[in-house]
Amino acid sequence: MSLGSRFLVRHSATIHVLNNAEAWDDRLRLTWREDLANALTDGGVLAVWGEEAEHAVWMLFAEMIRNTLEHGSGSGIFITTNHNTAEVFIQDEEFGFEQLRSQSRPGGGAKSLEAFAHDLGERFEVNAEVHDGGIYIRVCARAYASPFDPCSVQLEHEELNDAQLDELEGCSTVHVYAPERLMLSDGWVVPNAVQEVFKLGARVVVHHRRVQGALVQDEVRRQFQDKMDLVAFAEIE
Repeated sequence: MSLGSRFLVRHSATIHVLNNAEAWDDRLRLTWREDLANALTDGGVLAVWGEEAEHAVWMLFAEMIRNTLEHGSGSGIFITTNHNTAEVFIQDEEFGFEQLRSQSRPGGGAKSLEAFAHDLGERFEVNAEVHDGGIYIRVCARAYASPFDPCSVQLEHEELNDAQLDELEGCSTVHVYAPERLMLSDGWVVPNAVQEVFKLGARVVVHHRRVQGALVQDEVRRQFQDKMDLVAFAEIE
């Protein structure tokens, strides 16, 4: 893979899985850092996103893994890359994302989140969800999405059809592109699409032109006040 590639490789790696009788052994404590780096490299993160972003993703994931090793009871660590997303899934019901963010005296994990948002927030978004007995943390590249990419959809002045929704099935984050031209009476178009994406269990990044910002963002925020942690906005240049 070369730096000219735009998308990550569809790749999955298991760093370690424990059964109930096992504990984190000395070998794992010495090797998981390298295992994580290899998984990200094999998925194309270094080649596609570059050295700065690869290191930031490694550091973010590494801090979460270290936290579960030291403070939780993790039973498995899994790394997945696909299209424009790198993800770590940690089977741990004791120490998760919210505990990390809400620590009164934040350590390396919370600081790595702040650093990532400060340094790379314009290019990437970070989101997390808890289910299946663990926590998923995903880093999604904003810059590598277009209306023609997988996990993206260009809206017209009509509802999303079944064929479009089928293509989005399985996407953890869906990029929704507002129609090129919107009038006030079209205010329903983007929120309707956002609602359909929520039904798929995905997060949403809504792309719009600067002149559409007030119409698009106000309507989405009005209709989904309790779900805005699942929505991000991006201006189309």
